[in-house]
Amino acid sequence: MTRRELFVFAGVLVVAIAILLLFGGAILWTRPLWFDELCCVVFVVRDATSPVDVIAKVACSWDYAPPLLHLVVWTTRCSSGGA
Repeated sequence: MTRRELFVFAGVLVVAIAILLLFGGAILWTRPLWFDELCCVVFVVRDATSPVDVIAKVACSWDYAPPLLHLVVWTTRCSSGGA
């Protein structure tokens, strides 16, 4: 990546953030906490006790997605001291 491309990218990023701040971030919050992720990820792994348990709960649920997002959510919750 050239220096010019880096400056253009940084400029576009700053403009995008400024637009979001101008609208108060309302563009990002059309649904509270991305309702589909809340239902399909958090509720599935909320009682899991280990990574193997996370994968087993995903396999038994209606969520057909690969378990990587579930494992990330579970690991984040456990490492942050969440219940």
